[in-house]
Amino acid sequence: MLGHPLGMLPMSTQLQVNLDALIAREDFEETEATSSSRRPITEIRVEDLEHGRPLFSNICKPDFQRVTANWSPEKVADFIRSVLHEEFVPSLIMWESKLNGKLFVIDGAHRLSALMAWVNNDYGNGPLSKKFFGEEGISETQKKYAKTTSDLVEQIGTYANLKFYAQYPEKAPSEEVKITARKLFNSRLDLQWVGGDARTAERSFFKINMSATIIDDTELAILKARKKPNAIATRALMHAGRGHKFWSEFPAEAQKEIERLAQQIYDALFKPILEDPIKTVELPAGGQSYSAHSFQMLLDIVNTVNKITPAEWIERTGAKSKSATGKMLEDDIDGDATIRLLKAVRKAAWLICGNQSGSLGLHPVVYVYGATGKFHPSALLAEIKFFTDLKERGALKDFCKHRYEFEEFLATHRRFINNLSHSKGSRTRPVESFLTLYRLVLEGVKEGLTTSQIEAKLAVDPQLKGLEVDGKTDNDIGYRKRFSKDVRSADYLDRAINSPIRCGICRARLHSKSMNSDHKNPQRDGGMGNPENHQLTHYFCNDGDKN
Repeated sequence: MLGHPLGMLPMSTQLQVNLDALIAREDFEETEATSSSRRPITEIRVEDLEHGRPLFSNICKPDFQRVTANWSPEKVADFIRSVLHEEFVPSLIMWESKLNGKLFVIDGAHRLSALMAWVNNDYGNGPLSKKFFGEEGISETQKKYAKTTSDLVEQIGTYANLKFYAQYPEKAPSEEVKITARKLFNSRLDLQWVGGDARTAERSFFKINMSATIIDDTELAILKARKKPNAIATRALMHAGRGHKFWSEFPAEAQKEIERLAQQIYDALFKPILEDPIKTVELPAGGQSYSAHSFQMLLDIVNTVNKITPAEWIERTGAKSKSATGKMLEDDIDGDATIRLLKAVRKAAWLICGNQSGSLGLHPVVYVYGATGKFHPSALLAEIKFFTDLKERGALKDFCKHRYEFEEFLATHRRFINNLSHSKGSRTRPVESFLTLYRLVLEGVKEGLTTSQIEAKLAVDPQLKGLEVDGKTDNDIGYRKRFSKDVRSADYLDRAINSPIRCGICRARLHSKSMNSDHKNPQRDGGMGNPENHQLTHYFCNDGDKN
């Protein structure tokens, strides 16, 4: 079925289709550093991109190419329409290895991947993606985006249907479809070639993408520092140790350990899966795993937990490139450094939201979901930093004595999450303000101050400028006549947070994934396993109470 003319599809900047499985990655350093002197082809025909065709398996992207997941469903569909209707499409820029004949995509990976996705009917949830990510590695959000893209492409015409009608035009349902089908085998992408060695091709990639301002600073830094352990750890966490193995050069045991740690951390942060709109208080500590902010957030977590400063891993020219210690983070050659960083992140993740002995089981609604029901990455970073610092100082048991009052204050002032996240800027900028908030509130409840007295202390602290302590609600929603998903989520959380399941020891809120069973009267004192002697607790409270 044919739909809207080009450009009339509704645009969205929120949805991102994961096409990373369509073009395989190859390490430049595993190929000879010389380009072929010939130019093998000048264009790629659509039918050459069918899985199983020689060209399909011969095309790859270099290891420094970013994840191919930045196009919305509408943009994918519009591009397919453009190719099919023979509109202008910029040439792909390629480089050929003299050693193995592989054809590397230097510029145009999204364009080529979108076309491959159409030809092979795989927009992030098809056979190629399932083989690449694994069945469990494809999130519900990724599946949703794949379905949205597939529905839009149905309006244009699937590759399989148009190919059939091109071969059997008499069976086409309309003259319009018949004409479109005839255009199928005229559809192609032009190619340009980069000469020189692999280093020349790499420089070409960064020059092209930087001049077009396609890659943001963080992503560019990761690409350039791709051999450093924090970059490898972040990429492993992004897809729970699945997808392309940026750690494939490490020994087999190190690879397995990286994948195991990444899966454990991913599960701790991103499960249960976040629903939209929110219909449960059992929310993931890390928000939505497949989102615009998740990659940057995971990098910030890796660096924050391991106390890695930008100067220690981002290469810069000039005197400012030196870190405080004068040392740069070394490239990881055997996986040991990456494993060390991931273990530290796992320890922090399990502390705040695990189901292991010693876990605090901090409720995400209290700490990281604001008054409007939205997840705030900077709040998660602050939560991790605050409680890992308490643990390092041996102050967690003392905190739990005051946890109930501390969390009650935060739960009734969830608008503060919105205030600080919005007024202080993005990424890690609000973290220090969150830490100040936590410190002052904890000091206040320890001193036995009233809510209004604590609010008065917060109001005069210079680090907490922008904090609305006068009761105003920072609703960052533009209301319409119909209830939006954000409004429904916010209202549900406001109601549900006030009727929680509580810990039998500290009385603070319990999260289902961090809930432990405990004897009120200990077994050693004759306590029985009957319902009257059962209580639900945080793991840390249970351990701390016993010890």
